[in-house]
Amino acid sequence: MRTLDWERTPLGSPETWSLQLRTYVELILASKQAMYLGWTHQLIALYNDAYRPILGVDKHPGALGTPTAEIFKHDGYPGIKPYFDAVLERGESIVFVDLLVPLIRHGYLEECYFDASYTPVRGPYQVEGMLATVNETTERVLGARRTQTLARLTARLLSLETAAQVTAAVMQSADDNPADLPFILLALPTRDGALQWSSSAGLNETEVEVLSALFEPWTSGDQTQVLTTSAVTVEPWPEPVIHTAVLPLHHPDQTTPLGFLVIGLNARKRLDDPYRDFLQVLGSQVAGALRTAQLTARLREQHAELEARTKMLEAFSELTQDLSVQGDPLQLIRQTQEVVLPLLSPGFSQYYEPQDGLWVIKSQVGQTNTPELQAQVGAGLAFDSTPNLLIPWHSGEAYYQDQYDHGADQLTGSQSYPGATVTLPLSVGGQPRGILGFALFHEQQWSRTDRALLETVMSSLNLALERAEQARTLQTQRIEVESRNAALEAFAQLSRDLVSETDRHTLIQRAQEIVLPLLPPGYAVYYELEGGRWRMKSQVGDLGSPALQALVDAGFSPDVPTLSVPFTTQQPFYQDVYPQGADTPVEAVEHIQAVTTLPVLLHGVPVGLFLIGLFDQHTWTPVDKAVLETTLRSLTLALERAEHTRQLTVQRDTLDARTLALSDANEELEAFAYSVSHDLRTPVRHIAGFSTLLRTSLQDQLTDRSARYLSVIDQAAQRMNSLIDAMLDLSRTSQQPLSLRLVDLDQLVMEIQTELELDLSARAITWQVGPLPRVMGDQELLRQVMVNLLSNALKYSRQQSETVIDVWAEDQPETWTVFVRDNGVGFDPRYADKLFGIFQRLHRQEDFEGTGVGLANIRRIIARHGGTVFARGTVGGGATFGFALPKPL
Repeated sequence: MRTLDWERTPLGSPETWSLQLRTYVELILASKQAMYLGWTHQLIALYNDAYRPILGVDKHPGALGTPTAEIFKHDGYPGIKPYFDAVLERGESIVFVDLLVPLIRHGYLEECYFDASYTPVRGPYQVEGMLATVNETTERVLGARRTQTLARLTARLLSLETAAQVTAAVMQSADDNPADLPFILLALPTRDGALQWSSSAGLNETEVEVLSALFEPWTSGDQTQVLTTSAVTVEPWPEPVIHTAVLPLHHPDQTTPLGFLVIGLNARKRLDDPYRDFLQVLGSQVAGALRTAQLTARLREQHAELEARTKMLEAFSELTQDLSVQGDPLQLIRQTQEVVLPLLSPGFSQYYEPQDGLWVIKSQVGQTNTPELQAQVGAGLAFDSTPNLLIPWHSGEAYYQDQYDHGADQLTGSQSYPGATVTLPLSVGGQPRGILGFALFHEQQWSRTDRALLETVMSSLNLALERAEQARTLQTQRIEVESRNAALEAFAQLSRDLVSETDRHTLIQRAQEIVLPLLPPGYAVYYELEGGRWRMKSQVGDLGSPALQALVDAGFSPDVPTLSVPFTTQQPFYQDVYPQGADTPVEAVEHIQAVTTLPVLLHGVPVGLFLIGLFDQHTWTPVDKAVLETTLRSLTLALERAEHTRQLTVQRDTLDARTLALSDANEELEAFAYSVSHDLRTPVRHIAGFSTLLRTSLQDQLTDRSARYLSVIDQAAQRMNSLIDAMLDLSRTSQQPLSLRLVDLDQLVMEIQTELELDLSARAITWQVGPLPRVMGDQELLRQVMVNLLSNALKYSRQQSETVIDVWAEDQPETWTVFVRDNGVGFDPRYADKLFGIFQRLHRQEDFEGTGVGLANIRRIIARHGGTVFARGTVGGGATFGFALPKPL
């Protein structure tokens, strides 16, 4: 807009525009809302960047400075001119929602919709122009229209059952939305697979014939095509339809199209992504409805077959009820055989499981064809050479034979064999368990009904077997959980009893007392390596043999297997059958039948062995192992807690002693500093006083050298007084109680800055102070901190032509950190740690006066507030000092 030569327009040069016009132009240019200003009654166009997409490439930038009637004379102006006249002539304001304004902006007359408000721009005497505020709503209007079309089509298709009904419903969509669907043709395949027109909407017979001539090329592809066809003039636009979309009607479960949908495209809207998506969804709805019609017809054909199957399922329903209450796997399988076999043609049923390289019959209902065949299968069939059983075992699927091949299973010697067979794999937990077979005496083709019944039987039986296995597992787990809970409850009580107990052996003995009653009769012994032998440290229960007790009391060598193996592997060592004589003479342990040894770990390091010996034969079950290992884990936690408690007690006692010593030392140091400071004042006052008397008595007799000596004495006395004052301040800082409240550091720094500037009016100082927080602290002490930091910054930067002082704060998760930075002489960062020590200075007194106590005082004040101090700097590069204070809770 700024680059346009406005002198060539009716408005002339912008310098000649009225103040009102310039104000409105500035208003629209500053707005992100699409705005259009028509000036004078010619409505000469001025608009902002947000309005440019509404005009499109056909009208922008030529529309600038052009009368509105000239810009829109071939599209929207005739329709909206009456509204413009109402604004200009009668001063009316007009608002529209979703106003249809056809526009030529991309090379064709386009269907466009807008929310618009037209407001008169009033001058002193008349309406000077019109301000239009516009939002394009084309996508919203078209989207709502298309969504409504799809919704109506969906509602019509819901209850339809035939292709003819679907076709009629689709044709009504052209009446619902003639703009986006000017005409529709639907082609469907006949029974022999040839395509033919099923119906059309929006076209007369002649137009249908013209389009039909082009039908063959349209059906050559399986993707949506957009073709240019002969012009067809249909409602609602006067412009003819010249583009047509051809949509193959695909369905996910079909490899070929169910038909083709031919749709004329909106003459006033090009095929963009939303339009294409609308057509694709429409096609998917039609395809789904056609597929449903196909399936409905097929379902009718299957109805008779389902009636026959119902009778079989009724019998199977009784079986299913029985399977839900039966828990024994073989009983479940036999019951299934007894129910299913009568539903089939005459024959027999066998259930096989692999055993020692053979297929062994575990359950049989009915008799085989001959005694010879029964004897052969009863003896077991070779696992690897019986395909009738091996194939379903590996595939996990039913295996049908309409004519049984007995030679493949290497069956011989019988006068007759089964005619048709089916073998069903049974599994538990995803692992094959066995093969259930049904053999018919005569050949037959397994019908779809037969297969459905048998495979349903297989699924239901597998579920029942899975449920039975789960019930058995749950029963085992329940027993395990009950035992484990008993151990945990007892150990929980132990933990509560021994909260203050830190002795390892006491804890272990209590654990032995808990575990032993949960197991068959036996004893528990705890060993530790001591002096190169396994020494008993705790025993619960009688060992049952004086000889064994003597051996235990004497200790074992470190290489006895029952103790060395678990100690080395750090894993439990379970022995269901104790190898008597492996660790001790046989006669000492003849009564010991089962043993387990578990390592006791402390922080992952074995410290001893927990041994259980049982007098009766016993297999260590998962329940036993769970109880023992749970107890040992809990024991480990208790031992580690006891060790940690003991260490904490030692550390606490050490810390208490150190804290007491430091407190005493601090009190003595504070008292000493205060006493020394007061005691030094008298001699310093005498030195200064006698120096003054001496200077007065000598007067004219005082030589220059003597005067210089007296000046040195005066300066030293003055510095000594400063040091004494600093020491007293430091002492008072440590002794003064804190008066905590919220302190506004912003206000505090502002006050200090004002005070300091009174004495520095001759210096060029730039203060850069950022936002500072409110912190919890003693206001007077924190004021002393900020005075010291800011005074130091000014002092050590006075040699600069311009002093720059930066003060800011950073918000950390748990603290506020405050920084003061100057551009002064800085310091050697190697000595940063010394800066906060008392009487520590890095600069000469002649260069920068001071006592060396200010930073030490800062450190004490901040430490009393629970904070920390820091310093950063380089020689000649300025310095940054600061502190961190904890945030209020």
